Amino acid sequence: MQSGFLSIVTTVDGVESRFSCQADMELNALSAVLCYKQEDAEVVVRVFSGGIVVERKGDYGLRLDLREGGRTKGTLSIAGNEGEIDVYTEKAAYSISKSHLLVQLQYSLYFGQEKQDMRLRLSASLS
Repeated sequence: MQSGFLSIVTTVDGVESRFSCQADMELNALSAVLCYKQEDAEVVVRVFSGGIVVERKGDYGLRLDLREGGRTKGTLSIAGNEGEIDVYTEKAAYSISKSHLLVQLQYSLYFGQEKQDMRLRLSASLS
């Protein structure tokens, strides 16, 4: 793993937020792995030809398997209680170079009858 800088712009139901931090990353022509801390949590993002997997452990746990044009199951853990969520991924695009990763995601999370629309743009560069 090498050190780099990560910037994420997230839009949740139309409300945008921004986050930046140092990250450990491994980039190659076909895949990428990013590890970073966000508040009291550790987040790992894996990018590969089959999709994008996001795992968060900390104040709450989350695992999403994002595959463009597909519906998948995810998990959400809050205060020791774990539940399954449905995920529909409209867009899961990425581009990898020797020193840079760009990921663009558009997906919806379904919690029973509730729906949350998500957009995420992640940009990471090696130091």
